Amino acid sequence: MEDVVFDEFVHIRPKPGVVLNVSRRLPSSMAQECRNLQKSFRTRKHQVLRIEDVVVQACIILLVVFVADSICTLCTRKRKHTTTQSGFTSSSDRPHSFGIVISSFMVQITWPISILEAVRNAEMYGLVGCIFVSANGTLVCTIFALLLLELRTKAPGAQTIAQFVGHRFGRVAHILTITISILTALYTLTINVTVGSMVLNEVAENVSKTAIVSIVFILIGAMLVVARRRSYSLTLYIILITILLICASLLFIVLNMPAYSPLGSVNSLYKLLVCYNKSVYGIRDSKIGGFDVEIVSDNLANFIHRLVRVLFDQTLWETSINLPPNHGVLGLLLASIMAFCIPFALGVVCGLGFRALESAFFNAALLNETQKASGLVIFAIPIHLLNKTGIRIIFIVILLLLVTSCMFSIAGASSILYHDVLMTYIRPFKRQVDRATCLLCGKRRGHLASRRNICRCRSMLECAACHADTWIKEECSNRPATTLVYGCQTHGAYRAYTDEMSKRVLHISFTVLAGTIPIFIIFSEVAAVNFIYFSLCTPFVGCLCLSILWARLSRVALLIGYFVSAGASLILWFVLDNATSLETKKIRLIGMNVALLGGFLLPALLTLLLTKPLSPKVARGVWSCVQEIDNPLVPWPEVYTRQTDLRFSPRLSEKKPALSEILGPAMRTLDFNRFVFYVESIEIWTYLSTIFCLAFPLVLLVSYQGAYLRLQFHRLRMVIRSWSSRLYRGRTHQQ
Repeated sequence: MEDVVFDEFVHIRPKPGVVLNVSRRLPSSMAQECRNLQKSFRTRKHQVLRIEDVVVQACIILLVVFVADSICTLCTRKRKHTTTQSGFTSSSDRPHSFGIVISSFMVQITWPISILEAVRNAEMYGLVGCIFVSANGTLVCTIFALLLLELRTKAPGAQTIAQFVGHRFGRVAHILTITISILTALYTLTINVTVGSMVLNEVAENVSKTAIVSIVFILIGAMLVVARRRSYSLTLYIILITILLICASLLFIVLNMPAYSPLGSVNSLYKLLVCYNKSVYGIRDSKIGGFDVEIVSDNLANFIHRLVRVLFDQTLWETSINLPPNHGVLGLLLASIMAFCIPFALGVVCGLGFRALESAFFNAALLNETQKASGLVIFAIPIHLLNKTGIRIIFIVILLLLVTSCMFSIAGASSILYHDVLMTYIRPFKRQVDRATCLLCGKRRGHLASRRNICRCRSMLECAACHADTWIKEECSNRPATTLVYGCQTHGAYRAYTDEMSKRVLHISFTVLAGTIPIFIIFSEVAAVNFIYFSLCTPFVGCLCLSILWARLSRVALLIGYFVSAGASLILWFVLDNATSLETKKIRLIGMNVALLGGFLLPALLTLLLTKPLSPKVARGVWSCVQEIDNPLVPWPEVYTRQTDLRFSPRLSEKKPALSEILGPAMRTLDFNRFVFYVESIEIWTYLSTIFCLAFPLVLLVSYQGAYLRLQFHRLRMVIRSWSSRLYRGRTHQQ
């Protein structure tokens, strides 16, 4: 008997004149497999954290910080340290290992807000969303590295961007840059604490938001204390490895362990995403890929947000400046490349995984819009795969990133207040001193000084009296009541001044920490904070870039261009909000674009109209004024001579290639092979980043301390041999 073949369109006539349509659409093979996956998974899970769970996780973090500090204190050999920097962290405390430098940078440029944005974009737009969030971070760090190269070439002694702008354009520009840098630190702190505490509070039962914020501030205080100790770099290394291991573990479970249904493989994830259908809610059927106009607007706004916050992040500038040139720029570039995997991996696991999970529940809405806005999407997949363990590990990731990001923000504000307010306006070493005059001897220095009346003060690194003072200071470090009097006639007074000022750094940090509490009370709305911050700070991005790159830029053009751009952005924002029916998101994007373009175009046009082209000699003179920014104890030419093989040259800057335009083609819906390529690429990327960050610092540490370890091993072997011989002699004597 032949098999009966059913067509897709079937019409039956039971009697003359009556036609019944019994047509049906035959499901595709992929749809049938997806239905099988949906039928095999119908269990919903709900987990929350209680107050004791939150307290235990906070205590574990404090214990790890204390143990790391104790290990560094007990196991670090006693060395002679020469403090050359009196900022938030001294030069003796900064990490010299290149692997630790990369780890520190990765923690600094990974924000909790970027993680939540990557998950939200992946949940809304598919794979393209989390790609753009990670790519924006890498692109912004590349721009920052190029500006850092220019700054270190033209003003090697500058510790802050406010010092650079102030020495070039005067006091008004200096105060303006200080204000914008402090606003950036306070904005980052406010947004992180507001959004981060909201997300953590949503998964904690019977725990108030005040308790969450209190725990966060206690951990921030502990990190601020650690930031001025030797365990600072080790603590950041432990935090980074913890985050990378969690990301790698979640990615491995979702993509390679079939026991964790409905996911467990790339094939299952892809099929569930293909079967996802929510057309009744006005969105696309598939969340695998695709291109949408909303993606462009959201990610353009995300790029501007990151650009403004990174360029005015004083902690990132200070960390990069205090490192050797080959560590600062190269370490930041490598860190940005490897940190690409953290938001991407969590976006794939928690964002795409959440859509696949909803597809597994026959396209049921697992969370409402309020819960999604609260950030609960990031917890859904870990809860369904690992139960309460999943919610704990995501909680610890967000808490660690929240604490470190807030700590860096407070450190940046403290550094600005220390360098540009306390030591410049409130308590300078000497008042009414010319910038080209040495603070130690009062003579002129630089290429404009005469040969008879030029500063000949040696560096503290080459001063025998300073080495003796440093040895005495280290010997008396365990005697707090001892008052140290420096014997060096050249550097002693300034060293005493810097010691007195450095004692106030931690006080400034805790004052900033306490001063932010009223900010959370006043600015409870995140939208108001975004409006104020980006209206005031976005125009200064162009002004800062032009001041670093363009010698012809004038003071009048800088100030007029900034204030006009900021005013135009505020007026346009207000008019569009009250006179049109545009969405708030589009109004915000238009205002930021106007402010960003105005910050570049207006100062450039005013400079071209009001000034004449500069000769090469005059241009070199412009950069000479910012080269006078220096630390009198350790002048920057000597630091560069020791760190690199460079010598002072009137040729201040080599021509560097301009940034090439980056064009991203519109992505259509991905087929299975393309989807596997992207997902497995980020999986391998995450594994390699984890292995590199875990092993590379240890390998460098072993190579640096190889001679010391061999000596200790030889001593241990001799002790064991001596103990064995004594034991053998004792037994022989008894016999």
